[in-house]
Amino acid sequence: MSIVNSIKDEIRQLVENALLSARHDQKINFGAIPEFTVEVPREKAHGDFAVNLAMLLAREAKMPPRNIAQLIIDSIRDKNGLLARTELAGPGFINFFLDTKWIYE
Repeated sequence: MSIVNSIKDEIRQLVENALLSARHDQKINFGAIPEFTVEVPREKAHGDFAVNLAMLLAREAKMPPRNIAQLIIDSIRDKNGLLARTELAGPGFINFFLDTKWIYE
């Protein structure tokens, strides 16, 4: 497995766990987590990776995508120190910026 795919998998897990945590805390209601993409944005200013999950959940959760994205961001627990920061962008993308110190470890 390539390092990029490994990081994508870890980000996917962080996002899924955050979303399930928000549901557990009754901040959002949905059935199953839809299939979403973790991609490398075309523009470096948009982070190292981006996720479109909030836009996919908006209709089912009956919430604006930006609100869903913010719930996910607020619920992310990055215990491994992979992320330097996350940010909400556009209609509900979540952009991830990697912390470079994990590379050296």
